[in-house]
Amino acid sequence: MPFQTNIEMAAARLMYMMLSGTGPFSGLLLMTLINLVCQHDMM
Repeated sequence: MPFQTNIEMAAARLMYMMLSGTGPFSGLLLMTLINLVCQHDMM
């Protein structure tokens, strides 16, 4: 499934960076990005 918007592409790229990195807030940022993408898709 191809990305339809630049926001989804940026979110996917950030998710990959968060998953590949080790940070105390990586999990929180990952959940926030997922919520933002879900809200954007609902619009």
